[in-house]
Amino acid sequence: MTHAEKPQSWSDLPTELAGLVLCRLPAYSDRVRFGAVCRHWSFSAKQHLPPPVPCLAFPDGTFFSLPHSESFQFPDSVGYHSSSGEWLVFLCDGTYSLKNPFSKVTLTLPKLSCFCPIEEPEEIVPVTLKEEIPQESLDMGAEMSVYKLVVCSSLLAAAIVNLGPLYTIALCRPGADSWLVSTLLRRGQHIDMMFCGG
Repeated sequence: MTHAEKPQSWSDLPTELAGLVLCRLPAYSDRVRFGAVCRHWSFSAKQHLPPPVPCLAFPDGTFFSLPHSESFQFPDSVGYHSSSGEWLVFLCDGTYSLKNPFSKVTLTLPKLSCFCPIEEPEEIVPVTLKEEIPQESLDMGAEMSVYKLVVCSSLLAAAIVNLGPLYTIALCRPGADSWLVSTLLRRGQHIDMMFCGG
């Protein structure tokens, strides 16, 4: 290198190469460290990537990274209720919130006492299916509780909820005023749910 040449910076690495490096980092903690190098790499870290290898999360706020056999502490993650993807779910005073322990982003979901009924269009629930499932009426005064919560993105959460003895599906956007609750109610318990292509 001559005296006239300026030393190269890691931030000068082309985006395509940064993306190739990033795709080879299986652990979420490595991806966070990668994005912390510089603004250019932080932008690369936000691209769509295959899911990272999961961490084991313990109730005391300790996380264990499988690829590196290392543990690290997130003190503000103590007492989480459950998890969905990269989000920890917290319940406090009838309100659920989502926290990403790596990015520190927190999203608040509507209070469980605030919900609006929605009826599914015929294209989603055909008349034949509605006839097969015994219909129960939605009690707007019933107390709602969450059986399972799934976070699709920072813009949408879905839950299996029970309203008294009845189970149904509810949707909400973080920061919204209320949950949208399906009027297709059942006495039998839903077991699980997942997002497909969304």
